[in-house]
Amino acid sequence: MKTIKNSLTCMAVLLMLFYSETVLAQSTQTPKYMTSTTLSWNQDKTNIDMDEWKAIEQEYLEKVIKKNEYILASSFYKPQLSGSSGELILVRVYGSWMAIEKAAQRNLELEKAAWGNEQKLKEFKKKQRSFYSHDHSDEIYSVLPIMKEIKDWSHDMVCYVRTQYLTFPEDGKTEEVIGVLQDDFDKMVKDNNLIKGFFTYRHAWGANGSELKNAYFLSSISDLDKMFQNLRELEKNVWQSDAALEKHQEMVRKYFVGTHTDNVYTFVSGLSK
Repeated sequence: MKTIKNSLTCMAVLLMLFYSETVLAQSTQTPKYMTSTTLSWNQDKTNIDMDEWKAIEQEYLEKVIKKNEYILASSFYKPQLSGSSGELILVRVYGSWMAIEKAAQRNLELEKAAWGNEQKLKEFKKKQRSFYSHDHSDEIYSVLPIMKEIKDWSHDMVCYVRTQYLTFPEDGKTEEVIGVLQDDFDKMVKDNNLIKGFFTYRHAWGANGSELKNAYFLSSISDLDKMFQNLRELEKNVWQSDAALEKHQEMVRKYFVGTHTDNVYTFVSGLSK
């Protein structure tokens, strides 16, 4: 019962963090939700021509996704040091929960307008689907307003995703959780030139609500290695004293369990909105 209570409290804390910092931006196109669809390559297709696949998805991107006002962002990711090489992840970002539903209907309208007649559209969709198996999985996440936006999406990047698990003690305080997350971002991420982009998100539907994910975008694997190698030195520099660093780490231990998971993906350039 205590575990369930803590998990529910974690979800409430993150919701408070999310909505309190975005309440003034409700009328703008602020990222609020993210869908992640894990696709599987069609293993029955003898030779998958990646250039042909990319051309097909680029055509759909230009004719449909970029014209869909309900989709704020869209991108593809290939597993690099995790998951299965037979998978592909499609991520899309929305400004509201309602926009997720509206985007699907808008896609259908844009498809009809782009291909002119039903037969041409059927031929295109058949070719597009031929790259994937029928199996896929979907997740929906809330996007938190702790982010470093990427300035240049024109080249492939490494996307390192770290999953942590929140807990909430009886003497826990919402402002302390917010402080830990913001302190880490301000001191370790915001001005770190190796990190080209950073996003924080949590499950909004169908999974463990205590999960908190951080996505780091870097230019290369070597930059990811440098980020890890410089971690301890950077911590000492930004917190300036052992006492200040220990105080911060004490807060981390208070609100996060000691385990985490790591995944590394390749962001596929040329297929993003």
